[in-house]
Amino acid sequence: MPPKPITQSNRGYPFSWDILEDYTADVKTLTGNADRWKKKFNLQKIIMVFDRGMVSEDNLKHLEGSKNYLYITALDKDQLTGIKGFKPERFKNLTKETTENEIISKGLNKYDDTTYYEDLGVDSSGRRHILVF
Repeated sequence: MPPKPITQSNRGYPFSWDILEDYTADVKTLTGNADRWKKKFNLQKIIMVFDRGMVSEDNLKHLEGSKNYLYITALDKDQLTGIKGFKPERFKNLTKETTENEIISKGLNKYDDTTYYEDLGVDSSGRRHILVF
């Protein structure tokens, strides 16, 4: 199934979507759609939430280069290694049975019954990183 970028209101209601050509790489859709939606709907600020498939340094720099864009995304494991404050060795011995106790013992904060997080702060490029389990 082709990707379907969806535009939602600030209340979470979809008001626009696009069906893209087959075999369109997600990473190639982000900046063009953001710029097009901003212009088409005369939006002053767009908050984008997207998955790892759309993350590239070029895409993030494009969004960060405008005051009109904010974003929330996930990073791949290999992208985490360069983040100050991220220490993967703390989690190397996790097992399905010990994960919750280990995460709590590492000082992560409980968000809800299944989610824990740690704010790693803002890096030198101005990006805030939050580790979520």
